[in-house]
Amino acid sequence: MIVGLSHERVSQTFNKWIEILDALEVEYVVSKLSPELANDKAIRTFRNAQYHCLCRNTTLGQYVDVIEQGADVLLIPSREKSGDILVCDSVRNVPMEIANVFGDKVKIINPIISENIEEKQQTLYQLAKKLGKIEKADKLKTIWNENFSRNNCFVKEMNENTTILLVGRIDHYLDYTDKESLLMNKLVNSLKVNILTPSMIENKRNYLIRDNFHKIGCMENHFWDSKNIINAIYNGYQQFDGILFVHDANCMVSIDEIDYIISKIRKLNIPYYVLSFNNGVMASVETAIEAFVDMLDLRNIGSRT
Repeated sequence: MIVGLSHERVSQTFNKWIEILDALEVEYVVSKLSPELANDKAIRTFRNAQYHCLCRNTTLGQYVDVIEQGADVLLIPSREKSGDILVCDSVRNVPMEIANVFGDKVKIINPIISENIEEKQQTLYQLAKKLGKIEKADKLKTIWNENFSRNNCFVKEMNENTTILLVGRIDHYLDYTDKESLLMNKLVNSLKVNILTPSMIENKRNYLIRDNFHKIGCMENHFWDSKNIINAIYNGYQQFDGILFVHDANCMVSIDEIDYIISKIRKLNIPYYVLSFNNGVMASVETAIEAFVDMLDLRNIGSRT
């Protein structure tokens, strides 16, 4: 038995999963194939992959990579929706998509990781059982006794420069918990802007968001935590100069969510820019970011004079 794991799938908790696999003393392989190469591999392997977002294709391509390296058991964790984490339901289809192509060639284990410590420990116990390592299960009790970390590692003492509220997340490109993130380095280190995220804003007042979703019972279909994001904007709009919404150009779900949020905050007249990230046109993305920041800078200069 060789367990295969995609780095993309567990990028925020990668070290924990390695600790778990080491504690269970199983043989494993991990794919850190680049998003570009993984995307190409996914498109060659899965029929509808050309219509997927980059995150989903990176995950799919990396699992194909570990299968090619000999993995016959795929560990594909999922995470419960919680707070500021933008959980993509598209990526949740990865286990089914792989099963449809590879069938009985691989065994798929898809643990759902809860924020609740007791539920998390029970899930890890079941994982040990499925891997035939039940005698090693006690080793897992002390490995994962804290919640997921979503702290913004780019937080610095706020300066007088432009401040942007960042909404959205694309692994490898935009991730405010990753110091190697291309977009975050561009914003913070090159353009010298301050960064806020919705979870960093204290919601002193809970604004009632009225819409037809409540009437037809579809509010749960929001994949982004739209209500909390909108409340953060209303509570903190004096703390930032503009909003940068970032989403994968191939993800229609996220653009629908962004349109919904914009419709609820339009009366605040906050400048915003919707950045559709396309892996093939990095130069135009950087130009768009620079133009948005320049516009906010000029707006700030005008307000001071």
